[in-house]
Amino acid sequence: MEYWAKLNPDGTINSVESHSYPHVVPDAVKITKEEYDTFIASLPGVEPTPPLSTHLARLDNINPGALKPATVTRLFLTENDVTTIWSVTGKEYSCDCFVTQSIVDEWQAGSIVVGDLVLTHFLESDKPIVTHKVFKTW
Repeated sequence: MEYWAKLNPDGTINSVESHSYPHVVPDAVKITKEEYDTFIASLPGVEPTPPLSTHLARLDNINPGALKPATVTRLFLTENDVTTIWSVTGKEYSCDCFVTQSIVDEWQAGSIVVGDLVLTHFLESDKPIVTHKVFKTW
């Protein structure tokens, strides 16, 4: 395991990362596991807030320079819609989303592409975030 820290101008640690594979973190310095653990232990506890909703969506576009770099499309189903795994009725809805670092890493590695299915969480009505790629089959 490798441990990295990004530092404030005064030399104090601002954020940390750990990677189980060789990975250079730009603008970061390598630190020990003890330094990593000390920083994590110093963080205040936060009660997790569940997302307002979670949706399966199709990744339609990635624009790395945008504030919300992923565009996804999901089906918005009404009460009367009938769905099966083979056919779905409803209205398609597209939105721009924030992404997690793992989505960025997968995009850069080429393991996630336009057309893939992804999980999109709405933490607030205007803050959707793509968190995971969904595999259609093994």
